[in-house]
Amino acid sequence: MRVGDDRAQERRPGVDRHARAHATRGLAWTCYQALSEGPLLTRVLEIALASHLRALVALTRPGGRCLLVTDAVSTDTVALEESGDRAALLRRLDEEGALFSGTSPSLAFSLLARDPELAREVVDPFVVEPWVWRLAPRRAVLVYTLAFGRGGARDA
Repeated sequence: MRVGDDRAQERRPGVDRHARAHATRGLAWTCYQALSEGPLLTRVLEIALASHLRALVALTRPGGRCLLVTDAVSTDTVALEESGDRAALLRRLDEEGALFSGTSPSLAFSLLARDPELAREVVDPFVVEPWVWRLAPRRAVLVYTLAFGRGGARDA
């Protein structure tokens, strides 16, 4: 059963969650290939992430919860230990600008505050403890979830 499935809502009344995999990383790579680094790429990625967040909010009932899951960096560029303080690692890599383009938690938080529609609708955003996802024996990615609520009263 999918999260957000209407049949699940019928069986579990009052529960409304919506989760999406972060589709903008694939979009970000395509944009990077077309635009290279620079201010235009940065702006395009901000617009893509804002659109993704807006869609997530629009698909969630007022009072419901949203989850945006994304990989942020891989062992192609950073050594990732499966133990250790992954939240501190994510913060440090974010500050250094070492994450995949368009996946930065600080960018997401900035958009949640600056975008009028998101600022009006989103409540209590936070980052869930990141984890390391091993894709192959020699390749892994650092993954995190941005969780937040959609404001408004729950439907009775």
